[in-house]
Amino acid sequence: MAVKPQRLRPGDVVAVVSPSWGGPALFPATYEAGLNTLRGLGLVVREYPSARAAKASVEDRVSDIHAAFADQDVRAIVASIGGEDSVRLLPRLDSQLLADNPKIVLGYSDTCTLLVYLRSLGHVAFHGPSVMGGLAQAASYPGTFLEQFTSILFGAASSFEYPSFGVFCDGYEDWSNPQNATRTKPLVSDSGPRVVQGQCLRRGVLWGGCLEILEMVKGTPWWPKPEAWRDAVVFIEGSEEVPPPELYSRVLRSWAAAGNLDHVAALLVGRARGYDASQKQALDDAVRTAIGVEAGRPDMPVITNCDFGHTDPQWLLPMGCMVEVDIQRTRIALTESAVSNPAAAR
Repeated sequence: MAVKPQRLRPGDVVAVVSPSWGGPALFPATYEAGLNTLRGLGLVVREYPSARAAKASVEDRVSDIHAAFADQDVRAIVASIGGEDSVRLLPRLDSQLLADNPKIVLGYSDTCTLLVYLRSLGHVAFHGPSVMGGLAQAASYPGTFLEQFTSILFGAASSFEYPSFGVFCDGYEDWSNPQNATRTKPLVSDSGPRVVQGQCLRRGVLWGGCLEILEMVKGTPWWPKPEAWRDAVVFIEGSEEVPPPELYSRVLRSWAAAGNLDHVAALLVGRARGYDASQKQALDDAVRTAIGVEAGRPDMPVITNCDFGHTDPQWLLPMGCMVEVDIQRTRIALTESAVSNPAAAR
């Protein structure tokens, strides 16, 4: 069973760190907008020294992460934004310190390195919006976007059915203009998750993240052991660099060749950023071929165009928790609380 952090309550302290790119230094208005969203949830924001640094060293970023985990007042740690080099931090992290101090850790994109690290320690880790990428623009999204935070992180819901938000955007307006701090590119209607193959209902433990970042972690000591893939519900999504369907195929072929997909319960694919309708169809076809034909798993439920990844709004996915994938109803739901001691006083 995964180690769960304590649930949030109004007044709790949230640490904000920049484990990768120093985006807050370049676009402070967007960063401040995201901090205000956290404050609007009733949380107290505590920034760490390198959070606003343009080019913080690996040592400084590791120091901030260690300090946030060691601080007993901090209940959650949220990444300011992603980047491309946080994998360099992993060998320098104090695994015992992190293991002994479970906290809610939230982010996506390059922050997936830290989430995968925490899962290797047996902790629940939260794949979802960052301060600048998603939280800053929260007011633009349907109310269900922030309601999931209340249900999953504050309310400790024992079950939660993920909504189809019905709209999405492919990124944000130019952050160099402070007036765009909370603005997204146009919201367009979305058909929601699509079933690619499978007929049965499956349950499994969530694991996954950004496709390109997962490939950076592959082969390191923090990559899941063979037994961790058994009955897992794996989720993948492509970055803002718009990887083609062929990249999804290559990665899935690699995982299949290693035997990782032999006993996976289901596969979820995030809504691809920058894709038109024909590219989305090509992605569905590529995934269906890679799983159903090449990997010999036509039984595996596969749902694409899910509301997570590098488009917004996105789901909050607790890696390490049990979910149910119902192909007949195109339904994805948490079946356990993602946080601990929902009724305990502090």
